[in-house]
Amino acid sequence: AALREATADRLVDHPEAPEVIEILALLGPRKLSIGSKNLEALLGAIYDAPDDDAPRLVLADALLERGDPRGEFIALQLRGDRASRKREKELLETHGKQWLGELAPVVMAGYTFARGFLDECRIDNRHLDRVQKLAGHPAWSTVRSVAGSALIGLPPAMRGLRRLAFTAYEA
Repeated sequence: AALREATADRLVDHPEAPEVIEILALLGPRKLSIGSKNLEALLGAIYDAPDDDAPRLVLADALLERGDPRGEFIALQLRGDRASRKREKELLETHGKQWLGELAPVVMAGYTFARGFLDECRIDNRHLDRVQKLAGHPAWSTVRSVAGSALIGLPPAMRGLRRLAFTAYEA
């Protein structure tokens, strides 16, 4: 409810507002707090359409209901005001590595999040077996910029990729 109030003015004029309303109607009140399957479905929706903020808003609301700090983080980043940057930084410093999830073993320090998800990173190629195992993971879909491994940029899961940088010896 807090997220809806805080973003209501953006959603009214936002072309995706009907999608947010439709998602909320399909999920119903408080259904997200029942189990993790709905959260997994929302993550899937985000990974399928990484440029769409509607599923991110719904996920943020669901996580806020659960008391999960990532809900606050997503909401703050979607709001995008300067006043919240300090809190965003605190949350990212505390929970960022955890929010990388399965990608954490290959993502090097200095990564950035945007709109609540991994956005830019450098890949650690010292353990190529780990990189190969994670190539194609759905969580890569929100990443717009990757440096260090061409292998990560090849699978179709990289829907959001806009920049891939690597040197020949890192490829």
